[in-house]
Amino acid sequence: MPDTEVIKPSRFNAEQVLRQLLELIRSSESVEDFTPERLEGMEGGPVKYWEEGYGVGAWLTQHWTYVIEVQKALGTWGLTFRFAHRPGASPPMTDICKLDFAGFATELEALGYEHESHYDSAPPSAAPRPLPDGRTYRPPPRPEHGRLLYEYFRPTSGRRGFAIKVIPRGESSDNAKHQCVQSVWID
Repeated sequence: MPDTEVIKPSRFNAEQVLRQLLELIRSSESVEDFTPERLEGMEGGPVKYWEEGYGVGAWLTQHWTYVIEVQKALGTWGLTFRFAHRPGASPPMTDICKLDFAGFATELEALGYEHESHYDSAPPSAAPRPLPDGRTYRPPPRPEHGRLLYEYFRPTSGRRGFAIKVIPRGESSDNAKHQCVQSVWID
């Protein structure tokens, strides 16, 4: 949804919005089932349209909004859900993390999805190299790797469903290990 749009306050909290998304997943057989009417019913407000898609969004807290967009990319339709904040800010997710990443994953498992974790891998190490003045350049240490990038969910054998990618984010700088749902991609 364009950033210039005025977004209204939601009538729901973040947990209720995530539970509605889970219900949308449970009650749909394909991305084509994510119709403008169903999205409008989730928030009770009008759907915004643009050239290759449509969506809804609303403010949840002083710092956080949510956006659900259904759009066509490379010839196929997909749904993107995300919690967003103002550019340049990085507020903690504490107020919108009542249904956290682990709880959301458990709900998807209960709907018949299995999942695999995808982690960041270390980049190739940079070797020291000689400088023109005869000294040796030693690259700075690499940042920590091995953090969870996303969980990839797919229907268990014999069940119809979607490919779902759930992306986490640490709740706050003080509680980074507690993972919240940042975004969900469905195709």
